[in-house]
Amino acid sequence: MAGEAQKYMWHFWGDKETFTKPLKVIGVSKETGEEITVLQLPGSNSLAPNNGADHHQPSTMKLPSAGLWKLEVYFGDEMFGNVVVNVKEK
Repeated sequence: MAGEAQKYMWHFWGDKETFTKPLKVIGVSKETGEEITVLQLPGSNSLAPNNGADHHQPSTMKLPSAGLWKLEVYFGDEMFGNVVVNVKEK
């Protein structure tokens, strides 16, 4: 929902070296091109496997407006991947 903080669980597969770097998620609005940092966490030396994933990270995120948003996931300076979400109006 637009403008409301929601809980999300991220699951990642890959090598330990990647997941110990700082995690950052940048949201890009398809409609406006607006870019915002929706999640930023420091690096960690421990992995948290969960549900078959090599690592998982609980988070709370908020996107400011309705529409399609691309969430670009970075570990350190390297893009890990992205996902597109449809944010609904309240």
